Amino acid sequence: MTEIPEHLLKRAQAAREKAAGEAAQPAAEADSPAEADSRIPAHLLERSKAARTKAATRLGLVAGGLGARGLGTLEQVRRDARVGG
Repeated sequence: MTEIPEHLLKRAQAAREKAAGEAAQPAAEADSPAEADSRIPAHLLERSKAARTKAATRLGLVAGGLGARGLGTLEQVRRDARVGG
């Protein structure tokens, strides 16, 4: 069996300790679970949500309920635009 160099063992141990310390932090520190997992800043998420709602309103999709959930796939938007128009 091959021996693992001591410096690599120390590095692995330090990484394990760091991971255990990060896992021990309470999740209550974050505003919400979705924001804690997201790397996208909140102001950009809000801007994107507003743009999707505006686009859905222009296509007349809000009344059909798609605006509240997001636009969906491009194919869904095209299909709904053909049905409505």
